[in-house]
Amino acid sequence: MGESVRLMSMSGKATVPSGVRVEKDDLMDKDRSKAIMNQAKVVFQCAQVG
Repeated sequence: MGESVRLMSMSGKATVPSGVRVEKDDLMDKDRSKAIMNQAKVVFQCAQVG
């Protein structure tokens, strides 16, 4: 079985493949973001994608 995938977004909503967990988060909330990322093996930061 593969790794679990979690997507964080300010709205908490996204169209993603099944099995991807979507959670609401704001990178300005340093403590929450740090706690979430501390659980991750890999983090891709894609803020302000145009």
